Amino acid sequence: MLPDIDQMTGGTLQQHDGIWTSKTKTQISYPEAGNADCLKIEDESYWFEHRNSIITSLLHQHAAPDSRNFFADIGGGNGFQSKAVQDTGLTTVLIEPGLMGCINAKNRGVQHVVNATLETSGLKDETIPLAGAFDVVEHIEDEANFLQLIFTKLRPRGLFFMTVPALSILWSDEDIYAGHFRRYTVKSACRSLTEQGFEIDFASYFFKPLVLPILLLRATRYRLGLSNGVAPQKTAKQHTLPSSFAGRIVGRSLEQELNLLSRKNKQRIGSSVVVVARKP
Repeated sequence: MLPDIDQMTGGTLQQHDGIWTSKTKTQISYPEAGNADCLKIEDESYWFEHRNSIITSLLHQHAAPDSRNFFADIGGGNGFQSKAVQDTGLTTVLIEPGLMGCINAKNRGVQHVVNATLETSGLKDETIPLAGAFDVVEHIEDEANFLQLIFTKLRPRGLFFMTVPALSILWSDEDIYAGHFRRYTVKSACRSLTEQGFEIDFASYFFKPLVLPILLLRATRYRLGLSNGVAPQKTAKQHTLPSSFAGRIVGRSLEQELNLLSRKNKQRIGSSVVVVARKP
């Protein structure tokens, strides 16, 4: 069943060139060039590809097939993950405040695109069956209000899928440039959700092979004042696994990690956290 966006938003959005837009704009903690920088690397990035694999695997495990279901990708940027979810056969609606991100997503093939924040989208309460925010919540200063808003918009028994960066020890100038307010542990991510009324279905770390490289090459250098700042070309290079022995080891480790999480097993450490939460 296709979502009736006009009905779900009470006619508060207008459609132009296939993109639903809100007249209300909200300031977000994200660099202006963020979506453009991501667009350059997403299709070739092992990081984005692995995160998509984790997301679609967890959706398959936790979201029972239902013709009434659709998935709302909140703050989904250029639609890289929206397209991956859509390609599984699940109708997907991207909700993204950045206009260029929405245009990129539409060009990528995402069928339903809303240029707004969740707050300004006009979506009525208890209308969303499945939602996700992937590396979004760390950009929100008032985390509690944002998560409560998602809780309110979800249908009863609706599911929320969340990924966030992990471990404060990994904090670096990359976090500052990206507009992050915090990094998480599994415990703190789950607590943030349960405080807003969610029940936790599953939570785990992922990107285990990246913890040591980020600690040594980013976080430690940042703490010692040795960092040279954030350069898009350098970031793009880091999103490509080298063909060396070390690169092959990381690739195999990520495959093992995906197999582990696909069997509903949890991982004890990683540079990211993923949580599946449910509205009672």
